[in-house]
Amino acid sequence: MRKKNIKFLLCVLVIINLFSCNLLDQNLEVDNNDEITSGSAILRIKADGIMVVNTRDGEGPPIIIAGLPDEIEKVTVNISGENIPTPVIYDLVKIDGIWQGILVNIPAGTATILVEAFDDSDTLLYENELTITIENNKTISLNLTLLPVDPPAGYNVKAPRIDLVNISPQQVAPGDPVNLQVFAHDPEPGGPLTYVWTPASPGIFSDRNAAVTTWTAPAEEGFYNLTITIIDMEFLLDHFTIIIEVDDAYGNGNVAIELGTNDFPVIYSMIADPTRINKGESTQLSVEASDPDGDEITFLWTSDLDGVFDDSTIATPVFTIDPGVEYGPCVLTVEVSDGTLATVGMIQINITPEPEINLAPVVTSAFQSAGRVSPGGEIKYIIRAKDPEGTALSFTWSTPDGGTFGTQVDTINGLDYQSEIIWTAPDTGTTPGTLYTVTVSITDAEGLANIFSFQSVEMQ
Repeated sequence: MRKKNIKFLLCVLVIINLFSCNLLDQNLEVDNNDEITSGSAILRIKADGIMVVNTRDGEGPPIIIAGLPDEIEKVTVNISGENIPTPVIYDLVKIDGIWQGILVNIPAGTATILVEAFDDSDTLLYENELTITIENNKTISLNLTLLPVDPPAGYNVKAPRIDLVNISPQQVAPGDPVNLQVFAHDPEPGGPLTYVWTPASPGIFSDRNAAVTTWTAPAEEGFYNLTITIIDMEFLLDHFTIIIEVDDAYGNGNVAIELGTNDFPVIYSMIADPTRINKGESTQLSVEASDPDGDEITFLWTSDLDGVFDDSTIATPVFTIDPGVEYGPCVLTVEVSDGTLATVGMIQINITPEPEINLAPVVTSAFQSAGRVSPGGEIKYIIRAKDPEGTALSFTWSTPDGGTFGTQVDTINGLDYQSEIIWTAPDTGTTPGTLYTVTVSITDAEGLANIFSFQSVEMQ
Protein backbone atom coordinates (compact mmCIF):
# COMPACT_ATOMS: atom_id res chain seq x y z
CA MET A 1 0.00 0.00 0.00
CA ARG A 2 1.40 3.40 -0.93
CA LYS A 3 1.90 6.07 1.71
CA LYS A 4 -0.17 9.23 1.28
CA ASN A 5 1.97 12.30 1.93
CA ILE A 6 0.12 15.28 3.34
CA LYS A 7 1.53 18.77 3.05
CA PHE A 8 0.83 21.15 5.93
CA LEU A 9 1.30 24.85 5.25
CA LEU A 10 1.99 27.27 8.05
CA CYS A 11 1.43 30.74 6.74
CA VAL A 12 3.16 33.36 8.90
CA LEU A 13 2.96 37.10 8.28
CA VAL A 14 5.53 38.89 10.41
CA ILE A 15 5.29 42.67 10.90
CA ILE A 16 8.39 44.36 12.31
CA ASN A 17 8.45 48.05 13.30
CA LEU A 18 11.83 49.13 14.69
CA PHE A 19 12.84 52.14 16.72
CA SER A 20 16.25 51.06 18.16
CA CYS A 21 18.90 48.37 17.85
CA ASN A 22 18.85 47.06 21.43
CA LEU A 23 19.02 43.29 21.90
CA LEU A 24 16.16 41.32 23.50
CA ASP A 25 16.47 40.55 27.18
CA GLN A 26 16.96 36.77 27.02
CA ASN A 27 15.52 36.28 30.57
CA LEU A 28 12.32 38.21 29.99
CA GLU A 29 9.17 36.36 31.17
CA VAL A 30 5.83 37.19 29.55
CA ASP A 31 2.25 36.01 29.82
CA ASN A 32 -0.21 35.28 27.04
CA ASN A 33 -1.52 38.52 25.45
CA ASP A 34 1.14 40.65 27.29
CA GLU A 35 3.14 43.25 25.37
CA ILE A 36 6.71 44.47 26.02
CA THR A 37 7.76 48.12 25.73
CA SER A 38 11.47 48.89 26.16
CA GLY A 39 12.04 51.82 23.85
CA SER A 40 11.90 49.64 20.75
CA ALA A 41 9.38 47.91 18.52
CA ILE A 42 7.49 44.95 19.93
CA LEU A 43 7.07 41.58 18.14
CA ARG A 44 4.05 39.97 19.82
CA ILE A 45 2.88 36.36 19.27
CA LYS A 46 -0.53 35.83 20.82
CA ALA A 47 -3.44 33.44 20.67
CA ASP A 48 -5.00 35.07 17.61
CA GLY A 49 -1.77 35.54 15.68
CA ILE A 50 1.50 37.50 15.65
CA MET A 51 1.53 41.27 16.13
CA VAL A 52 4.18 44.00 16.03
CA VAL A 53 3.07 47.17 17.80
CA ASN A 54 4.56 50.63 17.92
CA THR A 55 5.63 51.60 21.46
CA ARG A 56 4.01 55.00 21.11
CA ASP A 57 0.46 54.02 20.20
CA GLY A 58 0.44 50.32 21.20
CA GLU A 59 -1.30 49.14 18.04
CA GLY A 60 -0.25 47.18 14.98
CA PRO A 61 -1.59 44.88 12.29
CA PRO A 62 -2.49 41.30 13.41
CA ILE A 63 -1.14 38.18 11.72
CA ILE A 64 -3.09 34.89 11.53
CA ILE A 65 -1.22 31.58 11.92
CA ALA A 66 -2.82 28.44 10.42
CA GLY A 67 -3.07 25.55 12.87
CA LEU A 68 -0.16 23.12 12.97
CA PRO A 69 -0.62 19.31 12.89
CA ASP A 70 -1.16 17.60 16.26
CA GLU A 71 2.13 15.71 15.86
CA ILE A 72 4.09 18.96 16.36
CA GLU A 73 5.56 19.18 19.88
CA LYS A 74 7.98 22.12 19.50
CA VAL A 75 8.19 25.24 17.32
CA THR A 76 11.46 27.21 17.30
CA VAL A 77 11.98 30.77 15.95
CA ASN A 78 15.58 31.73 15.10
CA ILE A 79 16.49 35.32 14.09
CA SER A 80 20.07 35.97 12.99
CA GLY A 81 21.81 38.72 11.04
CA GLU A 82 24.78 40.94 10.42
CA ASN A 83 24.01 43.14 13.45
CA ILE A 84 22.90 40.28 15.69
CA PRO A 85 26.07 38.86 17.37
CA THR A 86 24.15 36.03 18.97
CA PRO A 87 21.10 34.59 17.17
CA VAL A 88 17.82 35.29 18.94
CA ILE A 89 16.33 31.80 19.47
CA TYR A 90 13.10 30.98 21.32
CA ASP A 91 10.75 28.03 21.55
CA LEU A 92 7.14 29.13 21.24
CA VAL A 93 4.58 28.03 23.84
CA LYS A 94 1.36 26.22 22.94
CA ILE A 95 -1.56 27.91 24.73
CA ASP A 96 -5.17 27.00 23.96
CA GLY A 97 -4.00 25.07 20.87
CA ILE A 98 -2.00 28.04 19.47
CA TRP A 99 1.80 28.29 19.37
CA GLN A 100 2.79 31.76 20.68
CA GLY A 101 5.51 33.91 22.19
CA ILE A 102 6.92 37.48 22.23
CA LEU A 103 10.18 38.67 20.57
CA VAL A 104 11.35 42.31 20.93
CA ASN A 105 14.34 44.60 20.17
CA ILE A 106 15.39 43.22 16.78
CA PRO A 107 18.47 45.20 15.55
CA ALA A 108 18.29 46.90 12.15
CA GLY A 109 20.13 45.44 9.18
CA THR A 110 19.97 42.19 7.21
CA ALA A 111 18.30 39.42 9.20
CA THR A 112 17.24 35.85 8.54
CA ILE A 113 14.08 34.45 10.15
CA LEU A 114 14.05 30.63 10.46
CA VAL A 115 10.99 28.76 11.78
CA GLU A 116 11.27 25.00 12.54
CA ALA A 117 8.63 22.53 13.77
CA PHE A 118 9.57 19.25 15.56
CA ASP A 119 7.72 16.12 16.77
CA ASP A 120 8.00 14.51 20.23
CA SER A 121 11.25 12.75 19.26
CA ASP A 122 12.81 16.11 18.29
CA THR A 123 12.67 15.16 14.62
CA LEU A 124 12.43 18.15 12.28
CA LEU A 125 9.21 17.86 10.22
CA TYR A 126 8.62 21.34 8.78
CA GLU A 127 10.83 24.39 8.22
CA ASN A 128 11.43 27.51 6.14
CA GLU A 129 13.43 30.69 6.33
CA LEU A 130 13.40 34.16 4.81
CA THR A 131 16.10 36.82 4.62
CA ILE A 132 14.95 40.47 4.93
CA THR A 133 16.41 43.93 5.49
CA ILE A 134 15.19 45.58 8.73
CA GLU A 135 15.16 49.39 8.79
CA ASN A 136 14.58 51.68 11.78
CA ASN A 137 11.08 53.10 12.04
CA LYS A 138 9.92 50.91 9.16
CA THR A 139 7.14 48.31 9.16
CA ILE A 140 8.05 45.13 7.24
CA SER A 141 5.44 42.56 6.23
CA LEU A 142 6.56 39.08 5.17
CA ASN A 143 4.90 35.74 4.42
CA LEU A 144 6.55 32.48 5.45
CA THR A 145 5.33 28.99 4.48
CA LEU A 146 6.48 25.94 6.46
CA LEU A 147 7.18 23.02 4.10
CA PRO A 148 7.67 19.29 4.77
CA VAL A 149 11.33 18.32 5.16
CA ASP A 150 11.06 14.87 3.56
CA PRO A 151 9.32 14.42 0.16
CA PRO A 152 7.30 11.24 -0.44
CA ALA A 153 8.80 8.29 -2.24
CA GLY A 154 8.38 8.24 -6.01
CA TYR A 155 5.81 6.09 -7.77
CA ASN A 156 7.37 3.34 -9.88
CA VAL A 157 5.46 0.42 -11.35
CA LYS A 158 6.06 -2.22 -14.00
CA ALA A 159 3.36 -3.69 -16.16
CA PRO A 160 2.45 -7.39 -16.13
CA ARG A 161 3.68 -9.44 -19.08
CA ILE A 162 2.07 -12.01 -21.36
CA ASP A 163 4.76 -14.60 -22.06
CA LEU A 164 2.98 -17.23 -24.19
CA VAL A 165 -0.45 -17.92 -25.67
CA ASN A 166 -1.34 -21.44 -26.82
CA ILE A 167 -4.13 -21.87 -29.37
CA SER A 168 -5.38 -25.25 -30.54
CA PRO A 169 -6.49 -25.03 -33.29
CA GLN A 170 -6.45 -21.66 -35.07
CA GLN A 171 -8.75 -22.83 -37.89
CA VAL A 172 -11.97 -24.63 -36.95
CA ALA A 173 -15.34 -25.59 -38.34
CA PRO A 174 -18.49 -23.83 -37.06
CA GLY A 175 -19.42 -25.05 -33.59
CA ASP A 176 -15.99 -26.60 -32.94
CA PRO A 177 -13.99 -25.71 -29.79
CA VAL A 178 -10.71 -23.79 -29.65
CA ASN A 179 -8.51 -24.51 -26.61
CA LEU A 180 -6.85 -21.35 -25.28
CA GLN A 181 -4.11 -21.01 -22.67
CA VAL A 182 -2.21 -17.86 -21.63
CA PHE A 183 0.99 -17.76 -19.58
CA ALA A 184 1.76 -14.41 -17.88
CA HIS A 185 3.57 -13.01 -14.89
CA ASP A 186 3.86 -9.77 -12.90
CA PRO A 187 7.42 -8.31 -12.62
CA GLU A 188 6.33 -6.94 -9.22
CA PRO A 189 4.42 -9.81 -7.56
CA GLY A 190 1.92 -8.53 -5.08
CA GLY A 191 -1.30 -10.28 -5.86
CA PRO A 192 -3.14 -12.37 -8.44
CA LEU A 193 -3.53 -11.36 -12.07
CA THR A 194 -7.00 -10.86 -13.53
CA TYR A 195 -7.73 -12.46 -16.92
CA VAL A 196 -10.42 -11.19 -19.30
CA TRP A 197 -11.22 -12.76 -22.70
CA THR A 198 -13.23 -10.63 -25.14
CA PRO A 199 -15.57 -10.33 -26.92
CA ALA A 200 -18.33 -12.21 -25.08
CA SER A 201 -20.02 -12.98 -28.41
CA PRO A 202 -20.26 -14.26 -31.10
CA GLY A 203 -18.94 -17.60 -29.95
CA ILE A 204 -18.93 -18.76 -26.33
CA PHE A 205 -16.10 -18.90 -23.76
CA SER A 206 -16.29 -21.65 -21.15
CA ASP A 207 -14.77 -19.13 -18.70
CA ARG A 208 -13.97 -15.56 -19.78
CA ASN A 209 -11.88 -14.91 -16.62
CA ALA A 210 -9.52 -17.90 -16.64
CA ALA A 211 -5.99 -18.38 -17.97
CA VAL A 212 -7.15 -21.70 -19.50
CA THR A 213 -10.46 -21.64 -21.34
CA THR A 214 -12.31 -22.97 -24.38
CA TRP A 215 -13.99 -20.85 -27.06
CA THR A 216 -16.73 -22.50 -29.09
CA ALA A 217 -16.93 -21.11 -32.63
CA PRO A 218 -20.23 -19.58 -33.81
CA ALA A 219 -22.31 -21.06 -36.63
CA GLU A 220 -21.29 -18.32 -39.08
CA GLU A 221 -18.08 -18.73 -41.06
CA GLY A 222 -15.52 -15.92 -40.98
CA PHE A 223 -12.54 -14.46 -39.13
CA TYR A 224 -12.96 -13.70 -35.41
CA ASN A 225 -10.67 -11.58 -33.20
CA LEU A 226 -10.20 -12.86 -29.63
CA THR A 227 -8.37 -10.64 -27.14
CA ILE A 228 -6.80 -11.70 -23.83
CA THR A 229 -6.23 -8.87 -21.32
CA ILE A 230 -4.31 -9.34 -18.06
CA ILE A 231 -4.59 -6.82 -15.20
CA ASP A 232 -2.43 -6.62 -12.07
CA MET A 233 -3.23 -5.20 -8.63
CA GLU A 234 -2.04 -1.74 -9.78
CA PHE A 235 -4.58 -1.86 -12.64
CA LEU A 236 -1.75 -2.04 -15.19
CA LEU A 237 -2.54 -4.32 -18.08
CA ASP A 238 -1.22 -6.11 -21.13
CA HIS A 239 -3.32 -7.55 -23.91
CA PHE A 240 -2.92 -9.47 -27.14
CA THR A 241 -5.35 -10.27 -29.97
CA ILE A 242 -5.43 -13.50 -31.98
CA ILE A 243 -7.41 -14.32 -35.12
CA ILE A 244 -9.47 -17.51 -35.41
CA GLU A 245 -10.77 -18.59 -38.82
CA VAL A 246 -14.09 -20.45 -38.83
CA ASP A 247 -14.78 -22.47 -41.99
CA ASP A 248 -16.44 -25.79 -42.78
CA ALA A 249 -13.20 -26.96 -44.42
CA TYR A 250 -11.12 -26.86 -41.24
CA GLY A 251 -10.65 -29.47 -38.57
CA ASN A 252 -8.56 -29.70 -35.43
CA GLY A 253 -5.06 -28.34 -34.92
CA ASN A 254 -2.74 -26.65 -32.42
CA VAL A 255 -0.88 -23.38 -32.50
CA ALA A 256 1.32 -21.68 -29.95
CA ILE A 257 2.13 -17.98 -29.93
CA GLU A 258 5.28 -16.86 -28.16
CA LEU A 259 4.91 -13.28 -27.04
CA GLY A 260 7.59 -11.22 -25.33
CA THR A 261 6.86 -7.98 -23.56
CA ASN A 262 9.29 -6.47 -21.36
CA ASP A 263 5.01 -0.89 -15.44
CA PHE A 264 3.41 16.65 -2.49
CA PRO A 265 0.66 15.24 -4.68
CA VAL A 266 -0.34 11.61 -4.40
CA ILE A 267 -0.23 9.29 -7.44
CA TYR A 268 -2.81 6.50 -7.19
CA SER A 269 -2.25 4.67 -10.49
CA MET A 270 -0.45 4.80 -13.85
CA ILE A 271 -1.57 2.96 -16.98
CA ALA A 272 -0.09 2.44 -20.45
CA ASP A 273 -2.27 0.74 -23.06
CA PRO A 274 -0.69 -1.16 -24.67
CA THR A 275 2.49 -1.78 -22.68
CA ARG A 276 4.25 -3.30 -25.73
CA ILE A 277 4.60 -1.34 -28.96
CA ASN A 278 6.75 -1.63 -32.06
CA LYS A 279 8.96 1.12 -33.46
CA GLY A 280 6.88 4.08 -34.60
CA GLU A 281 3.75 2.90 -32.71
CA SER A 282 1.78 4.67 -29.98
CA THR A 283 0.45 3.94 -26.49
CA GLN A 284 -2.27 5.68 -24.48
CA LEU A 285 -1.00 6.89 -21.09
CA SER A 286 -2.99 7.76 -18.00
CA VAL A 287 -2.11 8.90 -14.48
CA GLU A 288 -4.54 9.31 -11.57
CA ALA A 289 -3.37 11.74 -8.92
CA SER A 290 -4.64 14.37 -6.50
CA ASP A 291 -3.37 16.89 -4.01
CA PRO A 292 -4.33 16.35 -0.31
CA ASP A 293 -4.70 20.10 0.14
CA GLY A 294 -6.98 20.54 -2.85
CA ASP A 295 -4.38 22.54 -4.78
CA GLU A 296 -4.54 22.52 -8.54
CA ILE A 297 -2.00 20.05 -9.95
CA THR A 298 -0.07 20.08 -13.21
CA PHE A 299 1.50 17.26 -15.23
CA LEU A 300 4.73 16.97 -17.20
CA TRP A 301 5.58 13.75 -19.11
CA THR A 302 9.04 12.76 -20.33
CA SER A 303 10.59 9.65 -21.92
CA ASP A 304 14.08 8.14 -21.72
CA LEU A 305 13.83 7.18 -25.41
CA ASP A 306 13.15 9.39 -28.42
CA GLY A 307 9.46 9.92 -29.06
CA VAL A 308 6.71 12.54 -28.95
CA PHE A 309 3.67 13.22 -26.73
CA ASP A 310 0.55 14.71 -28.29
CA ASP A 311 0.40 16.87 -25.13
CA SER A 312 2.95 16.30 -22.38
CA THR A 313 1.07 18.52 -19.89
CA ILE A 314 -2.15 16.52 -19.50
CA ALA A 315 -3.00 13.43 -17.44
CA THR A 316 -3.88 11.27 -20.49
CA PRO A 317 -1.43 11.90 -23.35
CA VAL A 318 -0.66 9.64 -26.31
CA PHE A 319 3.04 8.77 -26.67
CA THR A 320 4.54 7.73 -30.03
CA ILE A 321 7.97 6.08 -30.03
CA ASP A 322 10.49 7.19 -32.65
CA PRO A 323 10.95 4.67 -35.52
CA GLY A 324 14.74 4.82 -35.10
CA VAL A 325 15.05 3.67 -31.48
CA GLU A 326 16.60 0.36 -30.42
CA TYR A 327 14.39 -2.46 -29.15
CA GLY A 328 14.19 -2.69 -25.36
CA PRO A 329 12.47 -1.11 -22.34
CA CYS A 330 11.26 2.49 -22.36
CA VAL A 331 10.61 4.39 -19.11
CA LEU A 332 7.91 7.07 -19.21
CA THR A 333 7.99 9.56 -16.34
CA VAL A 334 5.33 11.99 -15.14
CA GLU A 335 5.94 14.81 -12.67
CA VAL A 336 2.80 15.79 -10.78
CA SER A 337 3.21 19.22 -9.17
CA ASP A 338 1.03 21.46 -7.03
CA GLY A 339 3.23 24.44 -7.88
CA THR A 340 5.55 24.02 -4.88
CA LEU A 341 6.05 20.28 -4.33
CA ALA A 342 6.15 17.52 -6.93
CA THR A 343 5.76 13.73 -6.96
CA VAL A 344 7.37 11.67 -9.72
CA GLY A 345 5.80 8.52 -11.19
CA MET A 346 7.39 6.09 -13.64
CA ILE A 347 5.97 3.31 -15.81
CA GLN A 348 7.98 0.99 -18.05
CA ILE A 349 6.74 -0.15 -21.45
CA ASN A 350 8.56 -2.37 -23.95
CA ILE A 351 9.59 -1.68 -27.51
CA THR A 352 9.59 -5.06 -29.26
CA PRO A 353 8.63 -6.45 -32.68
CA GLU A 354 5.37 -8.25 -33.26
CA PRO A 355 5.34 -11.71 -31.62
CA GLU A 356 5.97 -14.75 -33.76
CA ILE A 357 3.25 -17.34 -34.34
CA ASN A 358 4.08 -21.05 -34.31
CA LEU A 359 1.45 -23.14 -36.11
CA ALA A 360 0.98 -26.85 -35.57
CA PRO A 361 1.89 -29.34 -38.36
CA VAL A 362 -0.80 -29.80 -41.01
CA VAL A 363 -1.93 -33.25 -42.24
CA THR A 364 -2.06 -33.18 -46.04
CA SER A 365 -3.38 -36.73 -46.57
CA ALA A 366 -3.80 -40.08 -44.79
CA PHE A 367 -4.25 -43.71 -45.91
CA GLN A 368 -5.17 -47.05 -44.28
CA SER A 369 -5.43 -50.32 -46.18
CA ALA A 370 -8.73 -51.63 -44.72
CA GLY A 371 -11.51 -50.94 -42.22
CA ARG A 372 -11.92 -54.58 -40.99
CA VAL A 373 -9.34 -57.10 -39.90
CA SER A 374 -9.15 -60.78 -38.87
CA PRO A 375 -7.23 -61.96 -35.76
CA GLY A 376 -3.53 -61.65 -36.56
CA GLY A 377 -4.31 -59.64 -39.72
CA GLU A 378 -2.34 -56.58 -40.86
CA ILE A 379 -3.37 -52.97 -41.67
CA LYS A 380 -1.04 -50.56 -43.45
CA TYR A 381 -1.16 -46.88 -42.42
CA ILE A 382 0.40 -43.88 -44.23
CA ILE A 383 0.33 -40.25 -43.07
CA ARG A 384 1.62 -37.20 -44.96
CA ALA A 385 2.12 -33.76 -43.35
CA LYS A 386 4.09 -30.53 -43.45
CA ASP A 387 4.91 -27.67 -41.07
CA PRO A 388 3.62 -24.16 -42.06
CA GLU A 389 6.95 -22.71 -40.84
CA GLY A 390 8.95 -25.34 -42.78
CA THR A 391 10.60 -26.99 -39.77
CA ALA A 392 11.40 -30.71 -39.55
CA LEU A 393 8.64 -33.12 -38.48
CA SER A 394 8.75 -36.31 -36.42
CA PHE A 395 6.08 -39.05 -36.13
CA THR A 396 5.06 -41.17 -33.13
CA TRP A 397 2.57 -44.04 -33.67
CA SER A 398 0.38 -45.47 -30.90
CA THR A 399 -2.76 -47.49 -30.20
CA PRO A 400 -4.52 -47.91 -26.85
CA ASP A 401 -6.46 -51.03 -27.93
CA GLY A 402 -3.74 -53.63 -28.49
CA GLY A 403 -1.91 -55.13 -31.44
CA THR A 404 1.67 -54.55 -32.50
CA PHE A 405 3.45 -52.18 -34.88
CA GLY A 406 6.05 -53.13 -37.46
CA THR A 407 9.03 -50.99 -38.47
CA GLN A 408 8.18 -47.30 -39.00
CA VAL A 409 9.41 -45.85 -42.32
CA ASP A 410 9.74 -42.04 -42.58
CA THR A 411 10.56 -40.20 -45.84
CA ILE A 412 11.03 -36.54 -46.81
CA ASN A 413 10.20 -34.86 -50.13
CA GLY A 414 11.10 -31.17 -49.90
CA LEU A 415 8.80 -29.76 -47.22
CA ASP A 416 6.49 -32.78 -47.34
CA TYR A 417 7.01 -35.51 -44.73
CA GLN A 418 5.61 -39.06 -44.86
CA SER A 419 5.48 -41.85 -42.29
CA GLU A 420 4.12 -45.37 -42.83
CA ILE A 421 3.74 -48.37 -40.58
CA ILE A 422 2.06 -51.80 -40.47
CA TRP A 423 -0.18 -52.69 -37.51
CA THR A 424 -0.83 -56.37 -36.72
CA ALA A 425 -4.09 -57.20 -34.90
CA PRO A 426 -4.05 -59.46 -31.82
CA ASP A 427 -4.36 -63.15 -32.85
CA THR A 428 -5.85 -64.40 -29.54
CA GLY A 429 -8.47 -63.17 -27.10
CA THR A 430 -10.27 -61.13 -29.74
CA THR A 431 -14.00 -60.59 -30.02
CA PRO A 432 -15.78 -59.92 -33.32
CA GLY A 433 -16.98 -56.32 -33.51
CA THR A 434 -14.20 -54.95 -31.27
CA LEU A 435 -12.86 -51.63 -32.57
CA TYR A 436 -9.13 -50.82 -32.74
CA THR A 437 -7.89 -47.23 -33.18
CA VAL A 438 -4.43 -46.16 -34.38
CA THR A 439 -3.18 -42.58 -33.82
CA VAL A 440 -0.05 -40.73 -34.88
CA SER A 441 1.43 -37.63 -33.22
CA ILE A 442 3.15 -35.25 -35.66
CA THR A 443 5.59 -32.89 -33.90
CA ASP A 444 7.43 -29.86 -35.33
CA ALA A 445 10.88 -28.56 -34.35
CA GLU A 446 9.34 -26.21 -31.73
CA GLY A 447 7.63 -29.13 -30.01
CA LEU A 448 4.06 -28.30 -31.12
CA ALA A 449 2.16 -31.47 -32.06
CA ASN A 450 -0.90 -32.43 -34.09
CA ILE A 451 -2.48 -35.77 -33.14
CA PHE A 452 -4.31 -37.56 -35.95
CA SER A 453 -6.61 -40.55 -35.39
CA PHE A 454 -7.31 -43.01 -38.23
CA GLN A 455 -10.68 -44.65 -38.79
CA SER A 456 -11.27 -47.39 -36.24
CA VAL A 457 -10.75 -50.95 -37.51
CA GLU A 458 -13.41 -53.60 -36.68
CA MET A 459 -12.37 -57.14 -35.71
CA GLN A 460 -14.07 -59.83 -37.87
